[in-house]
Amino acid sequence: MRCITFIACVAFVLSGLLNSSEEAVVASIEKSCTAMHTFQKTFDALKSKVTDLQNQMDLLKSDLDTSIEQTCGPLGSVGSVNTHLFQLTYCNFENNEDDEKCAFTPKYFKISQGVPDHTFGTKLGHAYYDPQYTYKSTLTSVVFQPADHYCIRFYVYVNGATPTGHISLYLQVGEHPGYPFHAVSSSNFPVQKWSLVEASPDQEYLQHPFRIIIENYIRTYVYIDDIMIYNAPCNTDGIRSPVCPFGGFTRRVGTEASCYTFHPEPLNYTHAIEACKQVWPDASLVQIKTEGEQGFIAYQINNSQAITYAADFGIWIGGNDIDTEHSFVWIGSSAPVPFNYTKWHPGQPNNMNGDQDCVMLQYRTANGDYEWGDVGCEEKHSFICEMTYDTSHAPSHQYPNTVIG
Repeated sequence: MRCITFIACVAFVLSGLLNSSEEAVVASIEKSCTAMHTFQKTFDALKSKVTDLQNQMDLLKSDLDTSIEQTCGPLGSVGSVNTHLFQLTYCNFENNEDDEKCAFTPKYFKISQGVPDHTFGTKLGHAYYDPQYTYKSTLTSVVFQPADHYCIRFYVYVNGATPTGHISLYLQVGEHPGYPFHAVSSSNFPVQKWSLVEASPDQEYLQHPFRIIIENYIRTYVYIDDIMIYNAPCNTDGIRSPVCPFGGFTRRVGTEASCYTFHPEPLNYTHAIEACKQVWPDASLVQIKTEGEQGFIAYQINNSQAITYAADFGIWIGGNDIDTEHSFVWIGSSAPVPFNYTKWHPGQPNNMNGDQDCVMLQYRTANGDYEWGDVGCEEKHSFICEMTYDTSHAPSHQYPNTVIG
């Protein structure tokens, strides 16, 4: 009996000890779980904040990339995106297939390569051509939306002696064009030279959607190129005169000024010209016409690590002999300008393989100058654009309604 009692006592004691141990383990587990749940909540909160921070960093990075692309471009270059407070429809009839606003409807006009066009300055380019001079020929735009102002600009080339007649501009609201709001007599157009026509419609025309009609009634062969349509007054900064972008450099001689912009992306010759015109429609590859300008360009190259590096591989300038072999001209003006100043490297131009028609800064001299060489126009190189303008005609200057020449 005593033995049984002893065993029962031991069992009771052991049971108590086990229960106490289990309770301690359970309490410990509960304490650990509570701590882990608390940490989980803290972790989730931190994760949410880190995610929000990452999203904010991504937005900041995107804004930074966009700002660099639009304003600066790669280090040592300038941006080519239009940052002005207007919209520009620019039609050069080269690569406008994706721009529906450049879908002009021609009547008698045809796309031609008969003369050096205004965009490229060579017969590689295209322009609208009126092959007859008996009837009125027209180019009709797509519909443009109302705005407070519009500025319409385009270039005309008259390729015939003693022309007579005129070019008229209409704004068609609805089905009928009404009367022309502007006309230019043929006597204002020099023969075989691109001339600028500019007009600003009265605000009465601009209160409704409209089409622009360019009507030619000059009785000789006429070409039209580089149509520019701005939803702003013609005296707005960046239209008649360029706004030199951040990273550009300016040179003034008398009342004439030139803004130069460096573009590091390698492009072929014609694509480089088109890129220049994205900065300003009247821009061109740089035309180096004097020793002073040559020295200025060389100084700017040597003053920039990025441009100096690009110059090791050659930099496009605006000379070529595409239309007439060994007759080099500058393009980008109202007509090709023959070379009067040159800086050829000894032995250049050599037209190696018979297909070197475009000019670039190719050979660095011991004193830091850059001599010229001729190369194939399909090669890809960095390039320098030039925008030349008369400083006496500031962007805010009030021009007459039409500018010729």
